[in-house]
Amino acid sequence: MENDRSEGIPADSIEVAIITALAFEGNAVDLFFDKRCRTSELPYLHNLPEFANSITVGNIRNHRIVLARTGEAGKAKASATAALVKAVFKQIKLVLVVGILAACLEFKETIKLGDVIISTGIVIYDSGTQEGDNYRQKGDGKKTDIAPFLDKLTGVWYRSELSKAAHGHLHEKLAKPPSDLEPPLKIPEKDPQMKPKVHFGYVGSGDVVIKDENFGKSIFSRNRKTIKGFEMEACGVEDSFPQKVVVIKGVSDYADLNKNDDIQQYAAYAATGYAIAFLDMRDSKTTHSQIVASEAKAFASERLEKAKNIILHGHRREPSATSSGGVLPPPKITPIPGRSVSLPSTICSCD
Repeated sequence: MENDRSEGIPADSIEVAIITALAFEGNAVDLFFDKRCRTSELPYLHNLPEFANSITVGNIRNHRIVLARTGEAGKAKASATAALVKAVFKQIKLVLVVGILAACLEFKETIKLGDVIISTGIVIYDSGTQEGDNYRQKGDGKKTDIAPFLDKLTGVWYRSELSKAAHGHLHEKLAKPPSDLEPPLKIPEKDPQMKPKVHFGYVGSGDVVIKDENFGKSIFSRNRKTIKGFEMEACGVEDSFPQKVVVIKGVSDYADLNKNDDIQQYAAYAATGYAIAFLDMRDSKTTHSQIVASEAKAFASERLEKAKNIILHGHRREPSATSSGGVLPPPKITPIPGRSVSLPSTICSCD
């Protein structure tokens, strides 16, 4: 690709990391990079060749990102990769764990395959104490440092804007999906327009692949927090980045025996689209009140144009019959000789 290379980016200037596990998850994120750095341009990686070969440093839109691939699913690899990211990129303030996850079977009617779940907190579901027949969950769910921002995104207006932006990113990349995808990209039957919905809630993370709906139900029932889905990497990433981890993953199954790989790639792309939209909204300097003010200005401008037309061209009255059966003509405005008609440039100011 032309001009897809970025000059070396200092490690301390990168504040966002994206961590993926499986190859297709990392490839989905990598496709969205606008510019990438060569390893030779990053001297801080010269003594870490294996790590350097597993990461991408560059820009996605205006975000400086390090994408780190763990190479396999599970806590151990995620923990080791996160530790290296923390050692090299010391200013990381947010880590997005992006890819696929299983939605809780209890939400099958509302959370569809291909939809995306964004964590408002993380529950380590395989950490606790077994006392006879009773299992006591350790902890009550870990929230992040940006919990207020996540709470804001759950609002109707912000959720709508997030989805619009995510769909735009997704369509931009998948209107003509890469021809070398293996297997070919499969779109969910219930979402042919590629407009996945977003859901917010707690995500369960643990070192267990769940293919048993009863096991999933038992985790769901014993937690005081309502878990929307299950994945396997956030628990390891949390070791190095406590309260800085947000899971953004696409739903590829429901943690039951019907688990398959049909739409895993699409779910990974959907998650990446939402991850980028998430970063855009987090970095946006535009507040809700500023957007409302902008819309008010546009409305005022439209009213102004209508007012000018009325003054300059006359107001078209509804036809009404005269005594002779004719129609009253529109009123005419005759300018006063030597004087001009001046109009205000604005009707109101909404700064």
